[in-house]
Amino acid sequence: GVILVAGPQRSGRTTTVATLVTSYMAWRPSAKAVLFTGKNSPLLTLRSWTNVAKSADEAAKLAGELAESLAQDGAAPTIIVLENVAEFLNGSADTPLQSVIKDCRDYGHLVIAEGENSTVGGTWGLLGGVKAARQGIVLQPDQMDGDTLLRTPFPRVNRSEFPPGRGFYVSGGKVERVQVALPG
Repeated sequence: GVILVAGPQRSGRTTTVATLVTSYMAWRPSAKAVLFTGKNSPLLTLRSWTNVAKSADEAAKLAGELAESLAQDGAAPTIIVLENVAEFLNGSADTPLQSVIKDCRDYGHLVIAEGENSTVGGTWGLLGGVKAARQGIVLQPDQMDGDTLLRTPFPRVNRSEFPPGRGFYVSGGKVERVQVALPG
């Protein structure tokens, strides 16, 4: 499926993604891990990556290659990370990444899309495919973030109760308060 990891700056998004990738790779050591990022990311230090794309053009090329392999019978389980997903909107990688997300949903692979609340609020292009799953972790949430990001209302919140790494996990319209563990 698809998981959105959202939150303001310094809320623990990168640590949350690293924890999810590390946990997934411990559970499925034969899985392939692919990172799409538009910058030099702290996630690059994880040793899990089979492939990395660091620009929109690299992302478009890699997404095209992945689209062919994800749908094959017996394809290795794959985890795809879209760091700062909004960087890929309306560029050369937008449409190929939409196809990758669809293939991941259809064939049982995992996509983790990460971004700041203010950049992942839309529903066009790539964000539409990410948010359609209505599943994710929103760190240091505001009450309106649930409706805006995952179409699921959040209970009344006081942001001071949410240090970095704490937020709400949403799946199937249910909201649970979570504290994300540190990776490793």
